[in-house]
Amino acid sequence: MATTLTARRLLLQRWAAGRRLLGTAAEASPVGKEAGEDAIYVGKPVSVATRDDTSVAMPMSFKTGSVVGKRFYRDATVRRADDGNGWTIMLDYRTLKTPAKRQLKLHSRTLAMAIAAEWEYQEQDGIRPFTMPLMKLACTALERVPLTRAKIINNLMQRFHQDLVFCRSPADDELTKGVYEKQKEKIDPILDWVNTEFGVKPVVYTSFLGGKQDEHLAKAVETVLKDANDRELASIDAMASAAHSLVIPLAIFRGRLGVEESIELIRLEEDHQVDKWGLVEGGHDVDIADLKVQMSSAVVFLHLSRRHSGVRSYDFNIDATRGIWARVFAPKAAAAPLPVIVYYHGGGFALFSPAIGPFNGVCRRFCSQIGAVVVSVNYRLAPEHRHPAAYDDGVDALRFIDEAGDDVPVDLSSCFLAGESAGGNIPYFGGEERTELELRLEGVAPVVNLQRSNFSWKAFLPVGTTRDHPAAHVTDENAELAEAFPPTMVLVGGFDPLQDWQRRYSDVLRRKGKKVQVAEYPDGFHGFYVFPELPDAGKVLQEMRAFVDSNRAAPKSTTP
Repeated sequence: MATTLTARRLLLQRWAAGRRLLGTAAEASPVGKEAGEDAIYVGKPVSVATRDDTSVAMPMSFKTGSVVGKRFYRDATVRRADDGNGWTIMLDYRTLKTPAKRQLKLHSRTLAMAIAAEWEYQEQDGIRPFTMPLMKLACTALERVPLTRAKIINNLMQRFHQDLVFCRSPADDELTKGVYEKQKEKIDPILDWVNTEFGVKPVVYTSFLGGKQDEHLAKAVETVLKDANDRELASIDAMASAAHSLVIPLAIFRGRLGVEESIELIRLEEDHQVDKWGLVEGGHDVDIADLKVQMSSAVVFLHLSRRHSGVRSYDFNIDATRGIWARVFAPKAAAAPLPVIVYYHGGGFALFSPAIGPFNGVCRRFCSQIGAVVVSVNYRLAPEHRHPAAYDDGVDALRFIDEAGDDVPVDLSSCFLAGESAGGNIPYFGGEERTELELRLEGVAPVVNLQRSNFSWKAFLPVGTTRDHPAAHVTDENAELAEAFPPTMVLVGGFDPLQDWQRRYSDVLRRKGKKVQVAEYPDGFHGFYVFPELPDAGKVLQEMRAFVDSNRAAPKSTTP
């Protein structure tokens, strides 16, 4: 994310200066070549042609760790491809090409900007491919994977049975007992995830020669690899090579693991030995740094490459006279009726819509990873429309969905309400009282602070009322809850100033005999899960999926 933002700042600075990238046609001529160096072939400018005929192609040694020549360009920028399908990278007026001299065309502008940032930060004395992992992965996905896909999958599956997460140290040996205990603590939850995700319990063994996993498990894993697109497969292959594990990359791919957790699992045994015998400088520390680069870059490439191609979306009007509409996210194919998640976006009751990038993205992830049809509702905003306008709009949206359904198989008996911040009116509430954490995290936590909260409530609540109004103070012990009040899941972030109110809400539900599940994320801030770059965002999706699965209505009988 930092790399992408840096590239964006560079682009904005250049655009603001009114600089244009002008190109010219060319004969191929080597640039930056000295004795013992590979040539970088670029277009030689002449005065009569355009940048579209000018390019720079990296040599094949780009895929190795050698220096491939001096920096020959001033600026690295991005532009839309000539056919309008994808994005290309420009080194001054030259279009960047792969080692095989194919145009480096990327489907994602964000990924293109990240790779441009790698080129931007090359030193003048030489271009160092080992500092451009995203560029290397992009070339692999474009050139190697399409030609050797079957071989890559076959190699991954051959190593699957010897996966490090399946190998367990002996419990009865004093030398390995400590490792065994750590494996049980850290790896067993991943084995449970494999069982839940693929429906087969993996075999754990202690032999260095490995074991044999159930054929059904191997087939299920192979299907995931075959269904992955070229970019996803390139990422998984790179992670598997660094991790000596296929399960760990698959857990990242499915949102179960983040980068830091993955590195901890990969280095579990070695870190145990380091704790016991000490760190070897120039050895262990270099290995750790290299592993972090390989895993992190592959995860970033994976996230920036995803199109959510299995999800389609469209908008429909609920009440055009009031500006109420919704964006529906549905799988392109669904064999069985799906649960419905009705989502209300955040923004302090006064900002945003379902079209905003973070909310649009998180709803796509809900759809693809939870397996549900998601309906993201656009409700009227304050201060033009105060309480109860947003609530009325939310209820009307539910009634509309109940009557209209959807053109994919849906199970309206399994309808879940979800919301971020004000949209949930669960994490976003309060009273006149200021809690301990509201005061302690003031000026420390991002997104929410006392000034913004005060403005939001003043804009939303009826004129003349205080934050003790029932719409805000939902933790009141006198609040009436229907007998059929549904099970509830509350996400609590350790850096959310409103977490004291969230816990009070959960406590009130418990005291009133309602089923409530509290998911704690110590490093989470207000609304953290809408940012897929954060490791905890994947964990939230896993918990939400489990919550939906465990609280779905029983399937209706088809017996006459």
